[in-house]
Amino acid sequence: MFLNFHIHDGHCEAAIEDPVFIRLITKLDDNDTFYYFAKQLNQIKEDYAVARLNLVQSQYKQKAFDNISKRTSYVYALDYSQFNLYIGLLKSAFKDAFNILDKIAVFINDYYNLELKENNIYFVTASIWEDKGAIRKEILNSENISLYALYDIYRDFKSNRCQKIKQIRNALTHRRLIVFDSLITSIDDDADKHNIDSDTLLQETVNLMRLTKAAIIYLINFVNTEEEKKHKAGDKPILSMYADTSQFL
Repeated sequence: MFLNFHIHDGHCEAAIEDPVFIRLITKLDDNDTFYYFAKQLNQIKEDYAVARLNLVQSQYKQKAFDNISKRTSYVYALDYSQFNLYIGLLKSAFKDAFNILDKIAVFINDYYNLELKENNIYFVTASIWEDKGAIRKEILNSENISLYALYDIYRDFKSNRCQKIKQIRNALTHRRLIVFDSLITSIDDDADKHNIDSDTLLQETVNLMRLTKAAIIYLINFVNTEEEKKHKAGDKPILSMYADTSQFL
């Protein structure tokens, strides 16, 4: 679940890092554009790293986490429903992973200067993808496979192929999602949108994380492909500029 292209060996150091990033071609006196988009992508990668960490920590019991969880009182409803720090971490991982998709949509809006209001931009709605029911010309004419891949993900949501993911997200964000112990009880997930068993939530979170990882990589490839087009079309030399990656921990 790391953001890199090192897929042939998952056990080496290069496979457990998130180095992928965008490249931008700007004027020499433009000190703002790259950092503007870099900070947007930083936020996306940070959200993904936190969601991934929450997912992992939700699956491994720790005494310190047990003690933290016990400091919060929850009423047990005598129905095997679960409320604790580990379930909360899993729910947070899901929400954070889904919210990344909206940030990707905002990035595309800014990169293409579509001038849509940020408050109206959502990945799973037509906002950045379609205009008056038809695919936007910027996307259609891009001849950019990675952008088409992002559009395909949107189409999967539009056609309800990702309906379960949408239902879980809406329940978590706007209503409630009660998680039940998978070893003791089972939930008819298709009939009940507000209840889910722990195994199903875990699997859907993993599925969403994989989808989000792909979307982030598609976004980076989309931008880098567009910038490479500018490079090939230009007739002036292009200088490489150093970008500091210090974290000041």
